[in-house]
Amino acid sequence: PWKPCWRCACRAFGAVSQAEARLCEAFSGGGSRVVTIPNVSHLVHRPRLPSQVPGLKPVVSFNGRLSPQKDPMFLVRALERSPTLAQRIEFVWIGSGEPEYVRALESVGVRVTGWLSLDQVQDELRCSDVYAHVARWEGFPMSVLEAAALDVPVIARSIRAFEGYGFPRSAFFGSPEAFIDCMEALLADRRSVVEAGQAFSAQVRQQFDARAQADALRSLYGAEEVQRPAILAT
Repeated sequence: PWKPCWRCACRAFGAVSQAEARLCEAFSGGGSRVVTIPNVSHLVHRPRLPSQVPGLKPVVSFNGRLSPQKDPMFLVRALERSPTLAQRIEFVWIGSGEPEYVRALESVGVRVTGWLSLDQVQDELRCSDVYAHVARWEGFPMSVLEAAALDVPVIARSIRAFEGYGFPRSAFFGSPEAFIDCMEALLADRRSVVEAGQAFSAQVRQQFDARAQADALRSLYGAEEVQRPAILAT
């Protein structure tokens, strides 16, 4: 089993997810207060109309800097295993990054937008039938919060950042093969995948809001015994 190689003298930690909180507890050896402070999107939630139009390919978007942490090669591996998917679904990576990842994505049929303004990012997300998150690890991803705020159904790779919240299991995939299955399900019955993603988005909006964040910050900073908490923001 993994063991921390050091002990932290901090009196308190602020973590952005339950998984990160568990790491803080391990770092401190159980001797520090740990408060989970939810990330919050600044975007205002506005319900949107279903985007499905008969005859049009579904649009699945991704978002973030192309880097090992965001793991765009997860998507590349999936599309290499099922090369016809990109002919039947429009895959869009919003953002840019390391050139080798741009080339790899484009080689399997993914449209890489390059860097966009915030308004342009929101436009791309609103045009998506589903937002998919494939990062290898996270604190808790702002891109998921932003997609949920825009009422975009969210599906995601099973990583520790999403553990402990009771999110619907049907909205997650653990491997490129499972992602392919999810995409085939989207093509066969768009409603089933969209509904799972909508449930995920709704729970994200409910649990990651400004009031919950304010309550957590008051809990962290308001305790008399805590003077200088350490904030771990990712």
